[in-house]
Amino acid sequence: MSQYSDLQIVIYSGSEKKPKDILEHVRTRFGLNISPLRLSFVRLESGGKSLKPDNYPSFTMLWQALASIAVAFEALMTCPCDIFIDTMGIGYAYPFVKLFFGVKIFSYTHYPLVSYDMMRDVIRNVAQFNNRKEIAESKIKSNIKKVYYVLLTYIYSFCGWVATDQIATNSSWTNNHILELWRKPEKTKIM
Repeated sequence: MSQYSDLQIVIYSGSEKKPKDILEHVRTRFGLNISPLRLSFVRLESGGKSLKPDNYPSFTMLWQALASIAVAFEALMTCPCDIFIDTMGIGYAYPFVKLFFGVKIFSYTHYPLVSYDMMRDVIRNVAQFNNRKEIAESKIKSNIKKVYYVLLTYIYSFCGWVATDQIATNSSWTNNHILELWRKPEKTKIM
């Protein structure tokens, strides 16, 4: 008998798709045949819709950070777990997950929510996808955004550093940013 014979995998999902359709998509896209025997899907009432950036025309990252905490709480209150594996990028929720639920946190990061690169562009008043031209050209708006980005970056850095038990990234670019932000080289690997 395997040491993992009682293992149960729970996937918190906001998808409208049926679990069998999700598993079929995984099979065709990644070539993985996953047995549904020890796999459960928990449908979140919020559906994760609150994480979408389109919901927040201003202070987007702040609202998404707060929404991520609410989504994590909904997931873990609905179905507690021993190891919380985040593949959605809800790093701001990690300290709350650790504090209130006491679980191990494994993070698989595709793209850091905020990075020092993004913060540098805002500080230099460079108009980019994350810094509209009207803000970059306004001294007052630009200064407010600089403080906002610095705070969000340091909070995100703290959240990842204090709460992650294992970190995986999808590329060397993301890995370098996560190493810079979360400063856990011994626990960070590229998948």
